[in-house]
Amino acid sequence: LQGGGGIAIAVVGPATEKAAQVAGLNVVYAAKTHDAVSLARELGERLRGRRVVLPRSDRANADLPRVVRDLGGQALEVVAYRTAAVAERNAEVANSILTGNVDAVVCFSPSAVGALVASLGAQHLAKLQDGMAFAAIGDVTADAYRAAGIREPLMAADATVDSVTEILAEHFAGCSRKVFAGAKKS
Repeated sequence: LQGGGGIAIAVVGPATEKAAQVAGLNVVYAAKTHDAVSLARELGERLRGRRVVLPRSDRANADLPRVVRDLGGQALEVVAYRTAAVAERNAEVANSILTGNVDAVVCFSPSAVGALVASLGAQHLAKLQDGMAFAAIGDVTADAYRAAGIREPLMAADATVDSVTEILAEHFAGCSRKVFAGAKKS
């Protein structure tokens, strides 16, 4: 990697790249596959011997720093933000989900899935999966859904909001075709 002042900035996805550019930062690499571990693997040998600052959530898993170290880099983890639940909103959202006023639940992080489980309970969540779509922005979030008992979460092809929107549109277009096809047969 090459960056001005000895600092090279690499980002996971287009939203982070845009935010960095708006802040006046020069992004020298954006991941082709939009997750942190893929970014590290794409950078590969370029990490060897480098100090790599990893601004992350207080709840981030250990995969990224491990991969950076495996590639010969020194992982310097920095807690950039803390994930906190907003209890009063959680109760309102949980009630909407439990009463069937929601068609889809979209989580953008494993901690969001954890908050959902804490609000609804794993048993209630598992019962809802046959009548409600559960969508994940990427593999790690989809794995958190599976661990919570959601058998087949929808997963975006890419870790972007546009990709999540597309998978939901495809899902609901398929549902409406099934409903209309069933109606024609009667």
